[in-house]
Amino acid sequence: MNSKSKYMEYLPSVFYETVKDGKVPFITQYLKIFEKILSGIDDDALNGRKGIAEVLDIIPELFHPRFSFIFDETSFLHPIENNNKELFRKYFNTDMDTQEFMNIYVDEFLEWLASWVALVLKEDWDIERKRKVIAGIIPIFRMRGTKKGLEEYLWIYTGTDVNIIEEVEPFQVGIRSTVGENTILGGLPPYFFIVNVDLPASDNITINNKRKVIKKIIESEKPVHTNYSINIKIEDS
Repeated sequence: MNSKSKYMEYLPSVFYETVKDGKVPFITQYLKIFEKILSGIDDDALNGRKGIAEVLDIIPELFHPRFSFIFDETSFLHPIENNNKELFRKYFNTDMDTQEFMNIYVDEFLEWLASWVALVLKEDWDIERKRKVIAGIIPIFRMRGTKKGLEEYLWIYTGTDVNIIEEVEPFQVGIRSTVGENTILGGLPPYFFIVNVDLPASDNITINNKRKVIKKIIESEKPVHTNYSINIKIEDS
């Protein structure tokens, strides 16, 4: 352990002692106890875990999925690489394996953080996808009840192109149109919109499940006085 304590810098010179025979002054050893507990010291005495002050400093970052306290570089949403995961684990008093810690505690924490904004994360999303969704959901919530906001929200869950049509031009001679996509007889009813979603080719069960999710999202996000229809286009793989 380093024999110096940075806490000595805050004491008047009267407390300084001259080092004799290589011995560390008592006041320095005494202060290092508090330095270890509060600020953390880079040694093996506590298996490299952080001091109380350092842990308290990262609390604001824990309430944002960027977790920037574990990165050397400045980035809005840096991916958590293997070396970052080990550093992340050392901030907490756990002997759990690093990967197990990420899969259980960090994943559970993200689920809890998402609940603050009434966001339900899909179980098959990895940690990086969950972080990205949580980080981007607040700006989308500012657009709730709008076409743009609903398109962005649906894109997050489907990961594919979503286009909402609020008004369709009637069929016109001389203009190329596709029945069921960009034509309708007599126009749309009042307060009605069409949701067009492109999904990759998959089995019927997966497609039906995605349709249910899309419908659930629309029902929860659309203005209450509006109605809609869903058009799902299956893309060739």
